Amino acid sequence: MRYRACMAANAIPSSIPFMPFPLHRPSSRPASWQPGLAANLAVSFERSHAARLATGYSTASWLGLATSDGPATVPILQHSAQFELLTGPARQRYEGLALVLAETLPGEVEAALFREAVQLLRHGDQLRDAVRVLVRSVHALVPCGEGFDTSHSDPDVPFSVFLSIPTGEKHAALRLAESILHEAMHLQLSLFEAGEPLVGESDASGYSPWQGTVRPIGGLVHGLFVFRAIFDWLGTLDSACSDGASTLAYVENRRHEILQEMSCIADLAASPALTPTGARLVTTWLDFS
Repeated sequence: MRYRACMAANAIPSSIPFMPFPLHRPSSRPASWQPGLAANLAVSFERSHAARLATGYSTASWLGLATSDGPATVPILQHSAQFELLTGPARQRYEGLALVLAETLPGEVEAALFREAVQLLRHGDQLRDAVRVLVRSVHALVPCGEGFDTSHSDPDVPFSVFLSIPTGEKHAALRLAESILHEAMHLQLSLFEAGEPLVGESDASGYSPWQGTVRPIGGLVHGLFVFRAIFDWLGTLDSACSDGASTLAYVENRRHEILQEMSCIADLAASPALTPTGARLVTTWLDFS
């Protein structure tokens, strides 16, 4: 589960040390999320689970916990994502993880903000398309308070995300876009790992700068990939920030935060727990040259 208090959009705090990584990705470097990969993974997964997906997709139906009258849903993106309200055992599954699910389906205001957030992802090469194929059911979470964003995805549920929706708050669309991208990239990497493991020692662990505690190496790999994708996407917004210096400052501050967090796992590629593919990908995601 991701839980983050948003930094105010002002000058970069002096407490954040300088890190010798560039804030801008060279145009010749492929995007970290590997454009087109999400669609290929989704198609392969759908073929392998055709019978299970024959009647459509929802979180409740995938878990085998749908009620007789079907899930309560509201469409968000045409032929793509929907808000879904969980009930009964399906709801209890996630409330047991300390997620506070909304009691009602989001309305048009929330749907409009979601669409605006997805539009911001168009600046990344095929990134909006990746989200459209990976994010199919969206579950609204109750935020901890103003300025706090929470999101979650379940590796056992392939196309669903859980996230708070900061309606009416500062930088709401940017923050929601990051949450959507964050969980979509977790889903993409989970689909990839189903065919190509990245970690060979499941009991290996290391310090997570995002959780502030020791976590499984697999979680560190996921965190690195997700935040590198967010970092690269934010870099595409520098020339697209049309609503003033405040937004640009927010973007740059957020990228500095992410760089500092990634610096804490700069030696992850040397972990013997990684498979050769895992070590190669981690090396790529940590390469800012």
